[in-house]
Order: sequence, then C-alpha cells, then structure tokens
Amino acid sequence: MSAAHAPAGPGPCSPGPCGPLLRVLRGRPTGDELAALTAVLAAVLAPAARRAPTGPPDRPAPPVRWERAEPRPVRRS
Repeated sequence: MSAAHAPAGPGPCSPGPCGPLLRVLRGRPTGDELAALTAVLAAVLAPAARRAPTGPPDRPAPPVRWERAEPRPVRRS
C-alpha cells in the first residue's frame, strides 16, 4: 500500500471526506464545519419548506383515535 492510500489517522475516514462529518457527529465541530453544515441543511430543507401547505387543508382530517378499538363480536352460524 502506498503512502497516498494508507490511513493517516486513528479514525475510519480521517482525514478523508467524512472526517469533518464525523467530528460534527461526535460533537467537536469547528466553526467552518458548522457553517458548512448549516448551509447544506438550509439548501436541503428550503425546497421542502416551499412545498409545505400554507392554508387550511381542503377537507378536515379524520379524528385521530389513540385508544384501541373494541373487538368485534364473533358471529357464529
């Protein structure tokens, strides 16, 4: 294995492309990494925010039933 392909650090991807992502996930991001992550998340979430409905729904949603329904009686012939 050449020096260019040998792992450079203790992490599985460091200093490769996922090194900054792992630092963010581990809770030790730099300011530049946080800014980049914020920009990426804003770009990804912006189209979803534009597609979100702005007014009331066309018809009301059915009521949500959290309790379990009563069992139906068994009809024996």
